[in-house]
Amino acid sequence: MLKLKIFNSKKPRETQELEFLSDSSQNNYLIGRSSQCNIILPSPEIEEIQGEILIQEQEYYFIPYAPIKYIQFNDETVAENEQYLLGTNDIIRLQEFIIIIDSISLEGKIKPQKNIIPSTTKPKQTSEKKSNRLEQLKNRLKQKTPPENIITSVSTLPYPVTSSVPLLSENKWTTGEIIVKCVGIIQETHDVKTFRLSAVPDIIFNYKPGQFVTINLEIDGKQIKRSYTISSTPSRFHVLEITVKNNPLGLVSQWLHNNIKIGSEIKINPPRGKFTCVDHNSKKLLFISAGSGITPMMSMSRWLYDTATDRDIIFFHSAKTSQDLIFAQELNLLATQNPRFKLAVTLTRETWNGLTGHIDEAMIQQIAPDYKERAIYVCGPHEFRKNTKTLLQQNSFEINNYFEESFGSPKKATVKSEACIVFSQSNKEIQCSSSEPILDIAELEGVNIASLCRSGNCGTCKVRKLEGEITYECDPDGLSGSDKTDGYILTCIAHPVGKIVLET
Repeated sequence: MLKLKIFNSKKPRETQELEFLSDSSQNNYLIGRSSQCNIILPSPEIEEIQGEILIQEQEYYFIPYAPIKYIQFNDETVAENEQYLLGTNDIIRLQEFIIIIDSISLEGKIKPQKNIIPSTTKPKQTSEKKSNRLEQLKNRLKQKTPPENIITSVSTLPYPVTSSVPLLSENKWTTGEIIVKCVGIIQETHDVKTFRLSAVPDIIFNYKPGQFVTINLEIDGKQIKRSYTISSTPSRFHVLEITVKNNPLGLVSQWLHNNIKIGSEIKINPPRGKFTCVDHNSKKLLFISAGSGITPMMSMSRWLYDTATDRDIIFFHSAKTSQDLIFAQELNLLATQNPRFKLAVTLTRETWNGLTGHIDEAMIQQIAPDYKERAIYVCGPHEFRKNTKTLLQQNSFEINNYFEESFGSPKKATVKSEACIVFSQSNKEIQCSSSEPILDIAELEGVNIASLCRSGNCGTCKVRKLEGEITYECDPDGLSGSDKTDGYILTCIAHPVGKIVLET
């Protein structure tokens, strides 16, 4: 049995589910726009036969047919007429259509999920002569009647909204902690991994591209929370990906790299964050990122591509060396396939034929001469964001069209001194150092303060300060004007100065 989920990225609110029964007389399923195909993708951009799923030696294979410019298998380019072994959660992209392998079984045996690692998907040569196979299939179509072995399906697209074609609004994840299972690990660079996650039980991930999730872990007997931007796109709604750099000084990143395997389960909280291009209508975008700050830009770029946007996008990324370029292959593919997507990369610690050095006004003019007409999104280390914003302001850029996201707290120097925190409702008085954030101290002492981003952006950890003074590591963007007036502080980035009293 083969179960597929299909959606048209131009109509991302609608899905179609197909289920093919095992049949010894059926050894392939045709994919194309012809009404005689088993999997019908009605679009003038799709060929009469664009590919097929072949059953051979107790395995399922995907075979793409020319033209293959807009065909991908697990987000990688494909070779014409080659066979690609299929497993659960594999993704086939044909023009605007996305086919997800929901489940596979032969002779009652369920085919397990595959560990998805880049550059390891090797095509298997077909046994038939390549030049004859497609013509044979086309001739066969002329003699066929429409397929009847689909037991749960909608026969034509665009997909009508019926009980068998659920809208994305059904079974969405919007609130509450859930359990997710790792179904794939991609080694992006020498120190960066992408973890592909699916919900247990299955659920539709509902978020805006550019948002983050908070993961809840138990490390050495302690409950630890960390937030990571989602690098996947909500248009591929059955999986969620986070891309994590292994920081030698980072407790959680090291733990994830060393401990998360295929099948591992972790808990995550719902997506949060305001850093997204969805809420702004600018037709011209400039993404500027450095290091791990590329992840929200990638989520937005993937979403814009999947939804066939008419927006003009310039994607500029700064990395130390060519070995540190995350998503390099996919970004080049996006630039090749989308004439409205321009890619520019600068390296700061390596000489090559492209741009080199840190961003400056001349570089911005070179990659985006019309940057003042664009909405600009910036993400990366604190100094990178600060310098980029200053540069734009000095050149009279309209700051209302500037949006940024922080990665980690931009630490200000704090003088270590003795401090005291009184948690009034918990009846605790803690002697501590002013060099530690209030949230960290509270967690060590068993005082429960809700938190998510831990970088001053989301506002979840706010509490009211009744007495005393604090200093901030960075601007408390997660507080509204009324919050500040009412005396609230963000404990994740606030440090006590002397004695303070908190209403918690």
